[in-house]
Amino acid sequence: MKSLGIGILCLLGTLAWAQDLEPIPDEEQPLPIFLPTYSSDDFALSAAVKMNWFQAQAACASQQGYTLVSLDTQDKHNRVYLFLLQSGYLQLLTEPVWTSGSNLASGSQWNWFSIGTSFKYRNFQSPPGSAYRCVGLNAVTGYWIAEDCYAQRYFVCEKRCTEE
Repeated sequence: MKSLGIGILCLLGTLAWAQDLEPIPDEEQPLPIFLPTYSSDDFALSAAVKMNWFQAQAACASQQGYTLVSLDTQDKHNRVYLFLLQSGYLQLLTEPVWTSGSNLASGSQWNWFSIGTSFKYRNFQSPPGSAYRCVGLNAVTGYWIAEDCYAQRYFVCEKRCTEE
């Protein structure tokens, strides 16, 4: 029963956040079912279907206990980067993969959407401009890149809520 309560809290938190998002244009296709291409105990890579940042958030949330990955510490960044290097899909990851980083809530402050905290650790390749509002991780270099949130990218989810 406790795991059901935790699952419901995760879902409600995601739904509350989703109400504040910009609507997805009607001409976009329905969200495909998320099937991890490669996964570990902590992370799951989706390299089968590219999605925009909003769709990637929803796809991760559709999997019990998962959210789009947050790289809030150097240790976590290193673990995700190593996960991508070991995935066997590096040749496919020629564009950045989505993380939960964005400045959608406040144009001047970058936050990890999945955990609701501002950036304390940063690894941008170059200072992000104001044109792009979502953060991708370059799987080859390990640097972060500010991206157009509607760009189609692969993405990494992380296990957040666990069953007990």
